Amino acid sequence: MTARRARTQIWVLLAAFLSVLAASTALTTIASFASATREQTVLRMLREASPSQLQIELDESAGNLDPSAAQAALTQDVRTYLPQLSAQSDAVFYGQTAYSLLGAAAPASSPSSSAAHHGHGDRTAIPAGSAPLSFWASAQTSAHARLLQGRFPAAATGDVLEVAVAQSDAKTHHLSVGSSYPFSSFGAQGRILVVGIFQLDAGSDPFSALVQRNLGVGVPLLVDSSDFQGLTLNLASATYLVRPDLAGLTGANLGAVTSSVSTLTSVLASDQKLGGSESVHDALSALLGGAVQALAVARTAIAIPCVLLLAVSGCALAFTARLLAAGRRASTALMLARGARPRQLAACGALEALVLCALAQIPAVFLAGPLAGLVSTAGAVPGFGTAVWAAAAAAWLAGTATLAGYAAQRPVDVERNRGSAVLGLGAEIALVVLGVLALAELAAHGPAEAAQGLVDPVVVLAPALAVLACAVLSLRLIPLAGRVMQLLAARARSWAAPYGAWSAARAGRASSGPVVLLVMAIGTVVLAGGYLSASQRSALDQADYSVGADVRVVGVNDQALEIAGACGALPDAAGAAEVTRLSASIGADGSEGSTQILVADPARLAVAGQLRADLGPDGIKGLTQPLVSAAAAGRIAPEPGLTLPGRPQAFALDLSLTGAVARTGGSLQLTFAADAGEAESLYVAVPAGSSAHIRLPLSRVLGAGTDVAWPLRLTRLNLLISQAAAGGPAVAAGSGMAVREATADGASVVLPAAEIWKSTTTQAQGTTIVSAIPTERTPVTAIGAVATPGFLAAAGKHVGDTAVIVVDGVQVPVRIVGAAGAIPTVAPSADGLLLDQADVDAYAQSAGTGLVGTLEWWLTARPGRIDALAAEVAGLPGLGGTVSDRLTVRADYAADPVRSGPAGALRIAAVAVALLALIGFATRLANEVRSRAREIAIARALGLDPGRVALAFGIQQAFEAVVAVVAGCLIGSLLADRIVPVTIVARNGSAAIPTPVAVSPWPEALGSAALAALCVLAAAACVGIVAARVSISALLRTESEASR
Repeated sequence: MTARRARTQIWVLLAAFLSVLAASTALTTIASFASATREQTVLRMLREASPSQLQIELDESAGNLDPSAAQAALTQDVRTYLPQLSAQSDAVFYGQTAYSLLGAAAPASSPSSSAAHHGHGDRTAIPAGSAPLSFWASAQTSAHARLLQGRFPAAATGDVLEVAVAQSDAKTHHLSVGSSYPFSSFGAQGRILVVGIFQLDAGSDPFSALVQRNLGVGVPLLVDSSDFQGLTLNLASATYLVRPDLAGLTGANLGAVTSSVSTLTSVLASDQKLGGSESVHDALSALLGGAVQALAVARTAIAIPCVLLLAVSGCALAFTARLLAAGRRASTALMLARGARPRQLAACGALEALVLCALAQIPAVFLAGPLAGLVSTAGAVPGFGTAVWAAAAAAWLAGTATLAGYAAQRPVDVERNRGSAVLGLGAEIALVVLGVLALAELAAHGPAEAAQGLVDPVVVLAPALAVLACAVLSLRLIPLAGRVMQLLAARARSWAAPYGAWSAARAGRASSGPVVLLVMAIGTVVLAGGYLSASQRSALDQADYSVGADVRVVGVNDQALEIAGACGALPDAAGAAEVTRLSASIGADGSEGSTQILVADPARLAVAGQLRADLGPDGIKGLTQPLVSAAAAGRIAPEPGLTLPGRPQAFALDLSLTGAVARTGGSLQLTFAADAGEAESLYVAVPAGSSAHIRLPLSRVLGAGTDVAWPLRLTRLNLLISQAAAGGPAVAAGSGMAVREATADGASVVLPAAEIWKSTTTQAQGTTIVSAIPTERTPVTAIGAVATPGFLAAAGKHVGDTAVIVVDGVQVPVRIVGAAGAIPTVAPSADGLLLDQADVDAYAQSAGTGLVGTLEWWLTARPGRIDALAAEVAGLPGLGGTVSDRLTVRADYAADPVRSGPAGALRIAAVAVALLALIGFATRLANEVRSRAREIAIARALGLDPGRVALAFGIQQAFEAVVAVVAGCLIGSLLADRIVPVTIVARNGSAAIPTPVAVSPWPEALGSAALAALCVLAAAACVGIVAARVSISALLRTESEASR
C-alpha cells in the first residue's frame, strides 16, 4: 500500500526527500566543520604558544625540604591529577652561595684554606679574592645535559663534594676533571672535586632556561640531590617544572585537560612535601582556558545557523507533508470507509517517512566530509566523527516526526475549520510576541555576556524565533497588499493586474509555506552576509588596534641622537612617532585603579597611528586633536630648550662668568636633545675670565646628521667648578653664569619669549655645579592628557578637570583636555591616557620628575609598502625590539579558526536554506499549476493569450516575493546588528577590542532580491508554457473520465 501511495504523488515525495537531504547534508557538514574547527583551534594554539606558555613552573621556599621526597611527590601529583596526558616533571634544587679560590692554589698562610683541608678552624671564614659559587641539583640533569668528560656527581663523602661544571665555566676558570679546591660557606665548608664536565641543551630548552634563570651568582656547580639533605650544603630554594606532552591534546579532551591542569596547579602550590609555594607561573592554564572560552563562544555562534536551519527545514517538510496529506485525502477516506484503522494508516505513513528520511541520511553523511573540507580554510580534513553521526540521527528523527505527524492526520483534520483557525491565530500571535521578546533580549546582551564562554540559549534561539515571527507577519501582509493593489488596478484596462492582485488577496494556506520559506531563507542569507562581513571587519579592526600603526616596534633600545631618527628616514616610511608606554595608578593614593599611558607627539602620532573612525572623531586625528588644539592655544608647553635652527654642525656660546669660576675656570657640560633618542652631553673646558666664547662641533653626538630626529635643542648647561681650586665650597658656590649669545652654524639663536634661563647651584663630590635650564616662565603644573571613558569613570573626572596619577611612587597631575572612545593598543579595561610628549618634558623640567617607560616606534608606510617598511625596520642596526606589521597580524587574525568556525557554519546554512526555499517554491509552483489548470484553461477559452495569463500569474508571485524580500532583508539586517556584538570575540574568548560593529549586508540583500525576481520570472514562464498547451475540451474530458 505504501508503494502505491508513493507512485501517485512521486513529485511531492521527491520534494520531501530533497528537503530532508538538503537539511541533513547541511547539518552533518556543519557538525564535521565544527569538529575540524575545534581541532584546528587546538593545533593553532599549540603552534603559536611560546615554550613558557606550555608549562607550569613553581618556585618554592626550601625550609626542611627533602629533595628525594619532593621529587616523588611531584611525580605522584602529576600522575594523579593529570591522567589524560603524560607529562615530564623536573625538580631543581639550589643551595646557598659559597666561595672558593678557583683557578689558583689556596695560599699557605690562609687560615681558612688550612682549616678546610684539615677539617678544623674557623668554619665561616672566606678567603680574600674568592670566587662565588652556586650549587644546584636535579635528578633529571642527565636527560637535559650532554656529558663531555668524566661522570655526573655522586653523594658527598666526608668533606669532599663532587661537582660537575658546564663546559663554558670550566674554560673560564681553568677547571678540568680532577680539579679540587676548598670552599667556605655560611655554616659549611669542605673541598670541591670536579668529576665531570657537561653541556646543557640549547637555551630554548625549558629545563636549561629554568636552570639559568634561577641560578645564583658566581660559578654554577652541579651536585647530587642528596648533598642538600645532610650538613654538606644548605638548601636555599627549589623550582618545579611540569611540561605535559600536549601531543595528545585534542578538541575532545581540551575541556577535561584544562580542568585537570588548573586542579594540578592548585595541588602543587599547596603540597607541603614540595616546600610551600612562593610563586606559581601557570601560563598553561590561561592558554588552555582561553581556548576553551573561545570555543564555547564559537559553539553559540555555530548553534545559531543550526537552529535556523532546523526551523527552515521543519517548515519545508511541513509544507510538503501538508500537500502530501491533502492530495491523499480521498484515498485515505476511502480506506477508512473500507475498514482500515487510523492506526494502520499512521503506521504506514510513519514507515514511509522513516524509509525516506533514512535514505536521505546516506549521501548526507558521505558528503559531510568533502563539503566541510571545501569550506575549511585551514586545510583540515574532517572525518566521520560522532558529531556527524549525531547530526544525521537528529535530522533523521526530526524529518520522520514531521512527515509522520501529517500522515497520522485524518482527512477531517486536514480541513481548516473555525476552531483550528482560532488556534492558528493564537499561535501566530504567540510566535510574534516571542519574536519581539527575543529581539529585546538580544539587544540587552553585549560583549561582556559573550566573553563568559557559555552557550546562551537566548542567543541561540532568538534568531529563529524572530525570523519565524517576521514570516508570520508577512503572511498577513500579502492579502492586505493584494486588496489594496486590487482597488488600484480596478480601473486598469489590462486583465492581468486585477487578476494577479485578486489572486494574491485570496491567497490561503496553500501559499503560506513557500512565503514562510522565502522570508526565512532571505533573512538567514542576509544575517549570514552581515555576520560574515562584520566578522571579517572585526578581525581586521582587532589586528589594526593591536598594532596601532602600519608597523610598530616594541621594546626599542635606548637610541643615541646620531641614529634616533633613522626610523623616520627610512625610504618607505611616510611618518614615524616615538611612543613611550608606561603604567600608573589613579588617584593621589593610587587606590582608584590602574591606567596605561602612551606619551607621544600628537602631530606625529596623528600621521603614524591607526584608529577606527567611530572610536574617535575622524579616527586617530580625532584622538590627538584635543592635544593639538591645546598646544595651539598655549595650554600645552612647547618642547623645553633652546631650539637650534636648521641642521647645524657647530654650536657657539658667549658666556658671562662671575665669582670663583672667573678666576679659576671650569668645565661646561652641554646637553642636547632631539625629537627622538636619548639626550646626550658634550664637555668643553671654560677658561678663566669674566667672559668666555665656547665653540664646539656637534659631530661627536650627531655624526653626519642624516639619522637625527631634527630639530636639535639645547636643554641644559652645567658649569662644573672644582671646589679645591676655588678655595672651598662656599667660595665656589658664589660662581655665576649667564648666556649672552648663542649661534648655530653662525645663525643667532634666542630663547622664545615664553622661556627663561633658570639657574640653580648644587654641590656634589667636591664639585660645584651651576646649572642653566631653558624653562617656561610659568612653570608647568599639570600635563595635558586625553582620557578614555574608563579613566574618567575611575577617577571621577570630566574634561577640563585635573586628575592625579602615581608613577613609580610619585604623584603627577594631569589636566584632561579631551576624551576619546579608545587609544590604540590600550585595552578599554586599562583606563588609558594619551599624554603630550612636549608637556611631559616641560613638566619634568619644572618639577624635576620625569616619566620613564618602554620605548616604541610607530610608523606609517607609503601606499602598498607596509611589508617593505617592516623589513627595513627589522634591518636597522641597534634598534632592538620586536617588529610587527598590520598586514601580517591581519592575516593571522583572519585565519583564526575560532572566527572561521561560525562564519563557515553560516555559509553552509545560508546555502541550505536557499535550496530549501527553492525546493518549496518549485513544489508550490507545480501544485499551483496543477490545481489552477481549470482557471488557466478558461482564460485561454475566453481568448486570452498565454503571455497575459503568465503575466497575471507573475503579478501574484511578485506580490508575495516583494513582501518576502523586504521582510527577510529587514529581519536579517536587524538580527545581524543584534548578533554581531554577542557572538564575535577575541581569539582567546575575551571581549573583542574594539567592539565589533555590524556591516550593512547590501550585497546579500540585492542578491536575494535578484534571485526572487528570477523565481518570479521562471514561474511566469512556466505558466505561460502550460497555458499555451492547455485545452479546455481536453481538460473537461480528463475530469469527466477521472470522475467515473
